[in-house]
Amino acid sequence: MTSLPLATYGYTVHGIDLDNASIDLAQELAHKLKLPNARFICADVSTLDQKEKFDIAICSEVLGHLANPELLLMTIKSLIREFGIL
Repeated sequence: MTSLPLATYGYTVHGIDLDNASIDLAQELAHKLKLPNARFICADVSTLDQKEKFDIAICSEVLGHLANPELLLMTIKSLIREFGIL
């Protein structure tokens, strides 16, 4: 889980996962660590209706499990600001 260490440095992080148990664990840890800047949702990124753009997107332990990783990468690219990092 890369989002919580980033949140401890003051970054606002949004964690997205398909697994409810992973989201529950992340939310519990963020609460224990008093990290209001860490938000987590259970969702499929490839179908996420997100208006907000991000500076950085980290895709960890996901691509190898997908039949069409290019689709996910294109979706994530659309969520990143100009000159953002994937």
